[in-house]
Amino acid sequence: MKEIFPTVIGISQNESQPYIKRSFLNHCIRMKESVPSGGQNWISGVYNTSGTHLIHTDKRFDSLTKWINSEVMEYAGQIGYNQKRFACIDSWINFYEKGDYQEIHEHTQDCTISAVYYLKTPEKSGNLILHSPEPLGVTDNFDKDNPYTWKIYTIEPKEGMLVMFKANVYHNVTKNDADEERISIAYNFKVEDSIPNP
Repeated sequence: MKEIFPTVIGISQNESQPYIKRSFLNHCIRMKESVPSGGQNWISGVYNTSGTHLIHTDKRFDSLTKWINSEVMEYAGQIGYNQKRFACIDSWINFYEKGDYQEIHEHTQDCTISAVYYLKTPEKSGNLILHSPEPLGVTDNFDKDNPYTWKIYTIEPKEGMLVMFKANVYHNVTKNDADEERISIAYNFKVEDSIPNP
């Protein structure tokens, strides 16, 4: 048997999450109070700073951004980009209040690799759903014990978790059924030699 065209998902856990949460949670809450919401083309009314505030250029998040950069570089090497350097080109915070969700989408117009870091994840606050790139017309032969047959993969986010995937992977976020908000930070990365000079 030969494995070809794999969809490789990277998952890391930040061991410093208790410190990270204490350090950055108040920054995020203050940002929500002072920074206009972005992502105006999103169907759900999730508060986010897409297009209004870049997290990776915010000095207050430097330690977290450095760790995420390191994890993304390792993931990039594992999926065949070991001779390439990547740069973060976009990043934003998402606040999912009760009832909020995110529709199915991908990031190929913006980047090569996408990542999401989970800062606050109350129980039942929504899962990340990754969709198979297999054409929908392929005969369904689902076997829960055989990942080759899966059409979706569900990740229940935990605080401190970083999920990385190729930008062409369609994904969505299920509805937050918790009474508290869920807070995540999204990052987009691009191969450095493909980024236009200013």
